[in-house]
Amino acid sequence: MTLSIFKLILSSQIALSATATTTSLATSFNTSQEDREYQVESMMNLIKSKSKILSTDEIFQFQNQEFYGREEMDKYIFENNLIQEQATSSNLNKIIKDHQNNILDKDKIYGTDLDDFELIYRDAFGNAQSSREKSLNSYTNKGLVRQKYSYDYEGWFDSPTEAKDNFVFKQGLEKSLYYQVDQRYYNLFNLKDQEELKSSFLDGYYLKPSNFTSGEKVFGDNQKVESSIYNKFRNAWTSSERFKATPEILDNLNYQDYINFDTENTVSITPYNGILISIDGVNYSNTVKLKVDSKYDASYLSKRSNYKAVPEHYFDRSKMTYSINLKNQSKTVKLTFLPKDAEQWTSDVNFGQMAFNDNHNSNITLYSKKYSSSEENISQYKIFEINDLNYKINSNHDIRSQDVLNLYAAWFPYFVKNELLDFKDVVHGQFNKYGVKRDYLYDINGRKGYEYSLSDGIEYYHKFVKPELYKNFVGTDVNGNSLYKVNSNFDATSQELENYMYLQGKQDIRLMFTFTGERNHSSINGLSLASTQAEAQEKLFQIEKSILSKKYFAYDVYGNFEISGNNEDDAIRKLQQKIDLQARYVHKDEIKNWNNQTVSFENIISDGVYTTYRTFINGEWTYFLNHHDAYNALTGNVTGETVVKTRTVNLYMYIENNNNEKITHTYSTDAELEDLANKILGYVS
Repeated sequence: MTLSIFKLILSSQIALSATATTTSLATSFNTSQEDREYQVESMMNLIKSKSKILSTDEIFQFQNQEFYGREEMDKYIFENNLIQEQATSSNLNKIIKDHQNNILDKDKIYGTDLDDFELIYRDAFGNAQSSREKSLNSYTNKGLVRQKYSYDYEGWFDSPTEAKDNFVFKQGLEKSLYYQVDQRYYNLFNLKDQEELKSSFLDGYYLKPSNFTSGEKVFGDNQKVESSIYNKFRNAWTSSERFKATPEILDNLNYQDYINFDTENTVSITPYNGILISIDGVNYSNTVKLKVDSKYDASYLSKRSNYKAVPEHYFDRSKMTYSINLKNQSKTVKLTFLPKDAEQWTSDVNFGQMAFNDNHNSNITLYSKKYSSSEENISQYKIFEINDLNYKINSNHDIRSQDVLNLYAAWFPYFVKNELLDFKDVVHGQFNKYGVKRDYLYDINGRKGYEYSLSDGIEYYHKFVKPELYKNFVGTDVNGNSLYKVNSNFDATSQELENYMYLQGKQDIRLMFTFTGERNHSSINGLSLASTQAEAQEKLFQIEKSILSKKYFAYDVYGNFEISGNNEDDAIRKLQQKIDLQARYVHKDEIKNWNNQTVSFENIISDGVYTTYRTFINGEWTYFLNHHDAYNALTGNVTGETVVKTRTVNLYMYIENNNNEKITHTYSTDAELEDLANKILGYVS
């Protein structure tokens, strides 16, 4: 087909032009559709041949949209709330149904509205009970009540005859100090009573002030220690700068001790027209991705000075090639740039026209013990991994804050269980290397709780209180023992001051009288004690007259008992008043899901406030243990589906020389190139 005049003009224009000079032809003639298409195609070819690559971007295609880089895609996910935080009362570790991907059972995600909770009690057998009465009755009932008899308020027997046969008369009034705890009496100076009182305390832990505790003393059981220290130690463990250790305490632990990481560094190189990339002798004319060691980044490879230039001669023409040997672990790769041919007298490589871009894929492995590459079988201590991170990690300090926080959340439970609360070869009452010791804990009025530590109180007593008491000398007793005023009603001997079981906080200390003739007499049930001297003298008179007493002993399933002089119901009531009934608020939906079946109190799910992450997958909400797992699921890393597609796009620059005026244009797609050609030709404004 004969070329039209438009084709001839445009062809000659392009053929004669050695620079990127363009001319608008559209306004000079009435152009046919065929001629216009030819002009646009020719202009596109001209622009291509004169363009320079500015950069190469990795495009992420997700939810029918395109994003220039993963960070832009992540921003879209955040701004559109595609991963949502949700508060729940469900203990997340109790509702994981897919441990590999940390997917939670959505039917067990319970809310946090206090109006939706009911109080549930623990019965004597460890089961959950909705009725307080049923729970108390599981500890004791009328079948566990016994009538007992005594002549001296000391020995109590099943029959009057046994009481008479075992009666031994003792006499004499004495007084002493007692802790009154739930209608029981513990002598402050009697070692047996002290052991009994200690047995009612909470077995727990005392943590010295340290980095673990943010410089405070902390008391608690396993659960309280874990929840308290988790927040207090987080800043120290996740800090890029290691905290200074507290003297004699190993508390300068840091995430850098427990991890190993690796980064796969890839440089993508895009040549321009006329240039070949050779890798170990294999030539490529399109974008290549090259795995390299970290020092060979895009900046390094884009510098001509880092290459060895070698001229190649072809008769009277020559071309320059550039080569470099790159090490990738134990392998060496030879990279060469060379012109395709030597059309001009001298052909060279223009490094400025090629695009060099860094790509990274990093992985972090977390261990439950301090990491050492030389330790055999270190893999058995691996507890967590974070994979496919799209940033470069050269050192521990390069790990991003959110990833370090995720590492801490995974590491901490292992540390508490296997290290912080480990007392192998540590004597009870001695601190381990983390500044923790086993202790007895109590609350006000000597009750079980977390408020005070027994050893901390005793240490305080011997350091501060006892020296002051020794200043209160008031004389001697009939046996020549020195007496020291403890309060307005009682003077103690030096031996009693040394044996004093000191409890901190508000405690109910009673002056009690006994008619047994024994100072610091032990009578935990209080039957041989009296609150006044007159009452003690009356009981002593009854003993002297051999008057028989009858009491009702109500026992619980553990053998503990309470006594009443009235009847069985009163004895049971008194015993139930002393039962430290464990209870917690549980979500109504969880209770409903029990379907009236027996459930262990320890298996209750809605036991606190937690944060879960959910995202919409396959038409429904799916809940995850943490944000990282939710993100992997949303982007297809869990299901294996191709949810996120990637492709590489070059950004080109073309400089138009229009009547000696240089106009810069950029484009990246064929559509943008066609639009640019139409614009230059004047077909569009």
